Amino acid sequence: MILGIDGGGSKTTAVLFTRDGRFIHRVQVGSINYYSNPLSKAREELSRIVEQMLPYTQHGSFESAFIGMSALNSAASSQELHSFCGGILSAKALGMDSDLYIALEAMHTEPPCAVAICGTGSMAVAKGEDGKISHRGGFGYLLGDEGSGYALSLAAVRAAMRSTEGTAAPTALTKAALCHFEAADTDALIARFYDPPIRRQDVAAFLPAVCACAEAGDEAAKSIFKNQAQDFSETVLSLVRDMPKEIRIGLWGGVFCHAHFFRNIFMDCMAKQGFENVGLLDCPPEVGAVLAALKQIGIRADETLLQTIRATYSPQED
Repeated sequence: MILGIDGGGSKTTAVLFTRDGRFIHRVQVGSINYYSNPLSKAREELSRIVEQMLPYTQHGSFESAFIGMSALNSAASSQELHSFCGGILSAKALGMDSDLYIALEAMHTEPPCAVAICGTGSMAVAKGEDGKISHRGGFGYLLGDEGSGYALSLAAVRAAMRSTEGTAAPTALTKAALCHFEAADTDALIARFYDPPIRRQDVAAFLPAVCACAEAGDEAAKSIFKNQAQDFSETVLSLVRDMPKEIRIGLWGGVFCHAHFFRNIFMDCMAKQGFENVGLLDCPPEVGAVLAALKQIGIRADETLLQTIRATYSPQED
């Protein structure tokens, strides 16, 4: 059995396939990012995956397993693999790299190509004709993550707070924020953020309400999406500017998958710079992890295998 894991900033998706591409089982748990979470917590979530997957294996083991990890920006060392997986996950072939690496694998496209991800955080990666991989962004919520669910949601809450004080125009975001964070007034909203400090994923969970405000025509929400999409497009453009304009740029993450208003603005920004072959990935990153796991054991995906994957697996970006 082949195990593929996509470890994002808020959640982790794991899928089990046969070596000929038939989907067997899917598990979703909390984040396994051991930089933004304690290592013990990340290993606990990995244990949950293994416990739920092993009953579906024929011999209680995995032939190959690959983890896309949002805590990494390159292939994991043997020490990193042991520290995270030791005593929990074992396979005849085991590998771990960045979550962007498996997104590139999911594209199954000859280089040059690129992937941009906007989820709880944001980052972009490209593979040149020479196979060299380069990155942009990924500085985390304090130093970057423009266009991320966290950045968009936090900007919306800030706009709501400014509106209540009269330092910005009235916005539907105020009512939306109070409702979403279950706060009776702005004082209660402040306490919700600081006492105790709110988790990043809980801030990012406000995004659907922000989307609803933007789609209803709220100017503050629309402005936030426009500014953040412009900022992230500049991040991606700095990565692909010297590449052929026709390269495929795949998009993934909760923001791109669900915030259509944001995605359309971002794609328009890219098109104005000549990059029009931009759109959602055909296969999600967890499938990319499976393809990477197959590659570890010498199996290169052909069209028959990819067709089997698509026919048996329905991706879900919750």
